[in-house]
Amino acid sequence: MGELSTKSIIGLWTEEPDPADPTQVVRPPAGTVVNVWDYETGVQLAPVLTGQRGYIPPTDYPGVRVFAVSTGPDFAAATVAFPSETLMGAIVDAGLTADVSEAWPTYAHPYVGERHRHFDPIKGHYHASPDDAGWRTKLLGTRRGFRSTTISIMGSSSVAGQSSPGLLSWGLLMRDRLAAAGMGVQGTGVTYAGQAFAVSDPRWTFSAGGVAQVSVRLSATIDNTSWAQFASDIAGQNVKIHYQHDGGSFTYSIDGGAAVAVTTNGSATNGVVTVTGLSNATHTVKVTGANATATKLIGVEVYSNTNGLNVSVAGVGGSVTANWVGSTYSDNWTMARLRVPALTIVAMGGNDATTAVPLATFKANLEGIIGLNTYSNSGTLLVVMPHANTVDLATYRTYVSAMYDVADSEGVNLVDMSHRWGSLTQATAGNLMVDTVHPNTAGHEDYASAVAAMILG
Repeated sequence: MGELSTKSIIGLWTEEPDPADPTQVVRPPAGTVVNVWDYETGVQLAPVLTGQRGYIPPTDYPGVRVFAVSTGPDFAAATVAFPSETLMGAIVDAGLTADVSEAWPTYAHPYVGERHRHFDPIKGHYHASPDDAGWRTKLLGTRRGFRSTTISIMGSSSVAGQSSPGLLSWGLLMRDRLAAAGMGVQGTGVTYAGQAFAVSDPRWTFSAGGVAQVSVRLSATIDNTSWAQFASDIAGQNVKIHYQHDGGSFTYSIDGGAAVAVTTNGSATNGVVTVTGLSNATHTVKVTGANATATKLIGVEVYSNTNGLNVSVAGVGGSVTANWVGSTYSDNWTMARLRVPALTIVAMGGNDATTAVPLATFKANLEGIIGLNTYSNSGTLLVVMPHANTVDLATYRTYVSAMYDVADSEGVNLVDMSHRWGSLTQATAGNLMVDTVHPNTAGHEDYASAVAAMILG
């Protein structure tokens, strides 16, 4: 196609959300006024009118590389409220006369090999793998009640639920969407004590002192006589308590019952206490330190005897990809897989960009994580985090592009939240951020919708 044009919109079709079903799109009628902006600067340009079936005729905008169009009046609000439906612009060649029916970020552009053929700009989904390493088949079995399946989500503070902890984090909101689509829920998944302590998960309570998150880890230490308590949101007849044997001994009690002693053996391994035969109800599990050496509590789960879905949300604030590559007993990757998942969702990149991890290292770490997942018979889904103020947008997009490269090389699918939300300015204007780094509850809701849509296919 030669050099890319910096001037023209050529043969653009437009789509907008269907008022009757916002998850679907329709083409606006002929004569609809379409507002146009320079997407990179936000400057409004001359509007155009749609022709038949939403077609915009060739229109020149000298010097504009990427444009945004919307039937709404406000660039910032519209592009965030319906990020992909209204970001219908694309860099196009001046000589191209074929329809441009979708919007592509530059790293998933039609002129970058075949990548554009796998990119869905409406949802921000990138389909690099047609078979999804078998995890869709496993989840289909769960949806039909044939088997139990676990999804594990790995990431940093936005995964942990910073600003929207516990049931309002996007991982558990995603679980709710999958349940609404007919996938029964078996249990809580592993809920991590260190993560809960860091983000104040309301399902967890802690003694006034003597509890701390292990540095850049999912687990927590509990001093002698101090305690951590988990109240499940899902009913079940079974409880598991996960801990490290290199921590001190402890006691546990369920629903206020008698304390039961657990003696650790000091080895470099993880242990688990399993309690069965409980009433099919929600349960409260309390773990109390019982040794001068602090107990190392990984987490607790409650689950039923019925087949269904478990979602383990494993988020460590401030973590980078290097914190998830190790596979020893005390590493985050191992802890995130105590309930072996059919699918591992890897939502990382923001902190790597912020700390200027070299791109080659970043990609190698992601490939290492995916390799560990594959070796343990788990599929991988990458999630690109939205842009934050900790790194400039141009730099951040190089990390986004690297994640697309890894999706290609490893044959895994990807959900691009940075495409759905645009820049930090746009995401903030769309009321999706609680601060300049983390999503608010509405942002977690959109995360959940985007990822659940990918899983449901």
